[in-house]
Amino acid sequence: MLSSLHHDRIQVRSISATIGHLDREISSLKHKRQVLAAKNEKLLSNIAVKQATAAPMRTLIPELCEHIFWLYLESRLEPCCTAEQPDPLVLARVCRRWRYLVLNSPRLWTYLHVSLCDSCPKIAWQILHWFRHANPMPLRVSVCPGIWSLAEWSSQRFKGANTITTETLKPYLGRISSFKLQLHQEALSVLFPPGHTAIMPSLSRLYLRHSGFILSEQQIGQLYAPLLRSLRVCDPSPLTHMLSLAISSLEHLQIDESEYWEYPRKVPKLLCDCLELQDLSIVFPRNLILSGPDPVVLPKVSRMKLEWRFPSNPVPIFSSVIAPCLRNLCLSHTNFLTMFSHETVSTLHDMIQSSTQLTTLSFVGCNLSSISEHSSFFCDMPQLRELIIRGCFGTGTLLAGLSPSPSDPYWPCPNLIHLEVSRVKETELRDIIYFARRRMASKSGDTFAREGGEYLKELTLNARLQDFTPQARAVLLAGLDVIRHSVKISGPLQDIQLALYDL
Repeated sequence: MLSSLHHDRIQVRSISATIGHLDREISSLKHKRQVLAAKNEKLLSNIAVKQATAAPMRTLIPELCEHIFWLYLESRLEPCCTAEQPDPLVLARVCRRWRYLVLNSPRLWTYLHVSLCDSCPKIAWQILHWFRHANPMPLRVSVCPGIWSLAEWSSQRFKGANTITTETLKPYLGRISSFKLQLHQEALSVLFPPGHTAIMPSLSRLYLRHSGFILSEQQIGQLYAPLLRSLRVCDPSPLTHMLSLAISSLEHLQIDESEYWEYPRKVPKLLCDCLELQDLSIVFPRNLILSGPDPVVLPKVSRMKLEWRFPSNPVPIFSSVIAPCLRNLCLSHTNFLTMFSHETVSTLHDMIQSSTQLTTLSFVGCNLSSISEHSSFFCDMPQLRELIIRGCFGTGTLLAGLSPSPSDPYWPCPNLIHLEVSRVKETELRDIIYFARRRMASKSGDTFAREGGEYLKELTLNARLQDFTPQARAVLLAGLDVIRHSVKISGPLQDIQLALYDL
């Protein structure tokens, strides 16, 4: 029995030794597995690095990469200041090579967008950082309140951001090529100190939108910008002294909506000083004052848009403006219930008579009912080739006056070849079709037009069939089928025909 116990002990010891040996083998294998896994990860990492090195982007020369980055940043520019603006630092975070390219490419830092919602230290750092990396290239700078409402423009925090921004930008004014400023007006006296002249030799575009209390001329300095070509403001009257040295070479001027002009009698002189002006757009305020002892002569203006949003009489506008080189005139009025008076039509007629090269006339939101009563209005526009009517009242009456009778060989506007009508009303469809039929070339080839005149070539109707009743649709499509062989139909209805449409 003792020998049996001894034998069992020997077997237990043998099994225990075997188990211990197996445990050591398992531990060794686990360790080898970990080592192999680490080597595998290192090999995969090396393979990825080799593949990235061989990627097409890595084979491009730095100049081509820089151009691709520039196109990307340009494509992300948004006109709305509340949208997220492009940031070169986003590209710099991709890899070490991209970071080097971005930080050493001045072209990528030529657009600076400052949002006054940011903290003052961040604004100051952003301005200094952008100008340092863009050196020596000029920058396009945009300063806007971001998501803040206009009611908060006068808040203390906003005024602080204005001051920090203008103080930081002041040393770099000479390097700004395009300047968009939406600031509290007191910041203008910081950026352009009174009694001094700010020299901006690279500035070509300027957009000023100010809010808050109005400053006098003595509180804002002057701006000297010999390359300034485009100017956009909301109230130009407080800025006449500031801009007096910069507008002599101005080519484009846009005056946006403002309920009141602070000093309206100063605006005519500002316009007269723009000797090189070619494109003019003005939204007049409630206190409409333009007439004076001398007319507003615009010797080189070829495009002009005049808009008055209140039920005011536009006679002071039409009686003051003289533009002998005018080719494109747009008249806009958002209150179509106000008809053109006899005096208004007469003064407008005089202004058009002074523009012998007028080829395009547009009416937007106007009441045209009374214009057709003055038969001589369109007779003095022999060069008119395009008539555009958008959202107006009395379009049918106007076109009826322009439709020649069969017995009259003399047409008003004999060279009119294109008519565009937007927001067409059902009551005007017959007048539009009749106008096109009377002024188109007939199949018989008769010479109904006045000698030296032209037939209607294109009719643009910005309308949809679903906006009309079935009866009006039938009238419209039948009329278009009649004139389609001589007149080109443009707009949403250009391919719709009566035979193919199920009424």
